[in-house]
Amino acid sequence: MRDLTIARDRLVAQSWLGSGVDTLALRWAVAHGLPAHRGEVVARTSALVGRTRRLVRQRLTAQMNFWDAEAVRLAEDQAAGRRVRLSPTTARDRARSLEARLERRERDLALAEQVQVRPPRVAAAALVVPGAWLSTDDGPAASPSRLAVDTSFTDKRAVAAVLAIERSLGRDAEERPHSNKGYDICSVAPDGTTTSLEVKGRVLGAADYVVTASEVLTGKNTEPHYRLALVAVDPDAPAVAEGDPNPADVVRYVLDPFRDTTLGTYADTAVVRSWKRAWDVGVIPR
Repeated sequence: MRDLTIARDRLVAQSWLGSGVDTLALRWAVAHGLPAHRGEVVARTSALVGRTRRLVRQRLTAQMNFWDAEAVRLAEDQAAGRRVRLSPTTARDRARSLEARLERRERDLALAEQVQVRPPRVAAAALVVPGAWLSTDDGPAASPSRLAVDTSFTDKRAVAAVLAIERSLGRDAEERPHSNKGYDICSVAPDGTTTSLEVKGRVLGAADYVVTASEVLTGKNTEPHYRLALVAVDPDAPAVAEGDPNPADVVRYVLDPFRDTTLGTYADTAVVRSWKRAWDVGVIPR
């Protein structure tokens, strides 16, 4: 609790947080969030109202045509001296009543199609403090610059390290598009065996990592041709050319990584796991 209080006081004292954050949020919402949201609502509302309008017109027009035709038939029967159970006037009145009803529904639907934009308001605010900023039993907290390395560069460093190892083992490895769900690298052995590798890179000292539901399902469905590649990235290592592996990064493979992993519900999209436990069961790539 003391660490949280210190972190809160340190952040609240910064100028950007104490100079109208709610105003900044409102300005962003008006300039970016509100137009996009209005576009989505207008498109959804127009489609719904258009469908309702077509159905209402179809139903009420059919009923009007029926009673107009009945009025003509009843008038002819009455003129011919035949006894009628309903007067032509009543049938015409029903047709005109339906016509007025259609006009009212048209007006109501036109109003429903009009989307009124209201000014946004800030209902609540949350201050998110990275856990690495808090001190632990092992020593002081990681600096913000170290945390930035973890989130900005580790993915590229990790993928480069795994690609280099796979190719050094004689396999044809290629990185998959970033939009590919389930794994990051496809590696083909000389005998044609294909293995999927999901790469997780974290800076030294990281406490945990996240796997998505897609990764878990892909790992379970493709086992034993699936590897979870863990890469410990040293942020203080000398820089190398972009795309080249850094000799300071260490790689381990976890075999059958999701054997004991279960997703609680269909709504679960990710699972947080202990980095140290996974690292301890990892093996040297081979």
